Amino acid sequence: FMAPLAHELARLGPEQLAAAGRRRDAIFMQQGITFDHLDPAHPEGPVKDRPFPLDLVPRIIPANEWNHIKRGLAQRIRALNHFVDDVYHGREIVREGIVPWAHVVSRPSFARAAHGIRPPGGVYCHVSGCDLVRDRTGTWRVLEDNVRTPSGISYVLENRVAMTRLVPQLFAGYRVRPVDDYPALLLAALKAVAPGGDDAPTVVVWTPGPANSAYFEHTFLARQMGVELVEASDLVVRDEVLYMRTTRGLVRVHAVYRRLDDDFIDPLEFRPDSMLGVPGLVRAYRSGTVAIANAIGTGV
Repeated sequence: FMAPLAHELARLGPEQLAAAGRRRDAIFMQQGITFDHLDPAHPEGPVKDRPFPLDLVPRIIPANEWNHIKRGLAQRIRALNHFVDDVYHGREIVREGIVPWAHVVSRPSFARAAHGIRPPGGVYCHVSGCDLVRDRTGTWRVLEDNVRTPSGISYVLENRVAMTRLVPQLFAGYRVRPVDDYPALLLAALKAVAPGGDDAPTVVVWTPGPANSAYFEHTFLARQMGVELVEASDLVVRDEVLYMRTTRGLVRVHAVYRRLDDDFIDPLEFRPDSMLGVPGLVRAYRSGTVAIANAIGTGV
C-alpha cells in the first residue's frame, strides 16, 4: 500500500518537496497557524511564534488497522469516563483495592468541588486527547491521556487543508478519511448535553484570552462551529444560571466548551486570585443549569 506514495515522492523530488515546505511555513505564519517557541539556547529571551511543524510526508494507516485503533480508543475513553464518575461518587474502584485512594486524592487536579456532581448526560470526557505511539514490535500503545483541556485538533484540520493544497499528488491512489467534520461533531456533542430542553441551546467557546498559546485554536473552533468566543468578562452568573453579556442584554448559556483548567474557572471554588474565572460558575454547574466540557474534575 506504500507504492503509490513512494512513486509520487520520487517524482516530486527533494527540491520540490523542500519548496513546498517553505510555502507551508509562509502560509502558516501568514494565517497565524503557530505556537509559542522559546529558544533553548536563550531561555531568558522572548517567546516567538513559529509555524506549526508539519511533515509533508504522510504516515499511512490502513483502514483495518485504524478501525482497531478507533475501537480501542472508544473503549478506553468510556473507561476513563466511568473512572472519573466513580472517583467523585461511589468510589467502588477504591473499595475494591484496584486504585489506592491516596493515588487519587493526592493529585493536584483532584477537584473536591466536583464531589457528588454528575454532569448533564453523565458525560465527563466530551473531548479526549490520546497520544499514540508504536513500540518496537509495532504495537500501538497510548503514551498519555488528556481529558482536561486537550488541544491540537485545529492543527490537524489545517494540516489536512495545507497538504491537499501543497502536495495534492501524494493523495493520489488513496481514499483518505475526511477530518473536516470535526467542528460539526463537537458542536453536536455540546448541544446533546446542553440542559434546559431548549431546541436551540446557546454554546460558547471560553478562552483565557489572546495571551494563551492555543488562542489560535480557540478562535478557529468558535469560528468553525459558528458560536461566540468569550472570556470571563463576557460571562456572569445570576440565580445559578450562566449568562453571556451581549449588546442586546443577557443571553442564557447552556453549554460551555472551556479551554482553561479547573484552578482558574471560579474564584469562589478554586483559586481565589484567578482573574480568568466566573464567580458562581461551579454553583450553576452543580445545579445542572449549564454543561461544561470537559467536565470539572477530569484532570484526575
